[in-house]
Amino acid sequence: MAWVDAHKRAGAAAWALTQRQHGVITRGQLRELGYSESAIDHRLAKGRLHRAHPGVYAVGTPDLGLSGKRMAAVLACGPGALLSHNTAAALWRIRNCPPSLLEISVPVPRQPRVSGVRVHRRRRLRACDATSRERIPVTSPALTLIDLATRLEAGPLEAAVNAADKLGLID
Repeated sequence: MAWVDAHKRAGAAAWALTQRQHGVITRGQLRELGYSESAIDHRLAKGRLHRAHPGVYAVGTPDLGLSGKRMAAVLACGPGALLSHNTAAALWRIRNCPPSLLEISVPVPRQPRVSGVRVHRRRRLRACDATSRERIPVTSPALTLIDLATRLEAGPLEAAVNAADKLGLID
């Protein structure tokens, strides 16, 4: 009976975490909640978990919305990973960017290789550079604008700065 109660608690905790993370969970998180490797593999085989990236799974359905895809990419890139550049600008709603390629910043020396993700390695990510929006780790609006400044012409950059100001993201 105690095993059943522990199993139910682990299932409830996994479901709650999955809901907070837009439908995705990592193998490491499942292990921390008490799932064995064989239990995780069983759920993969039965179609309860679906591989989004190596070690990152969609729960219940393989079809993730945009927020789920963004969160899966951040989780796949590991601790300290943040949505950045155009992907962050789209999340902050300061620039319309197609979601085809997700951009993630990670601290050096991390070197994740994730399909469909452009990884930017940063020597320095300060606490003030990181935040979350819609429960997704993302670069701050100010750092996002700095990232955009390295690739946009003056007109589109000014439009992004104006949008951030209008939304009250910067002052």
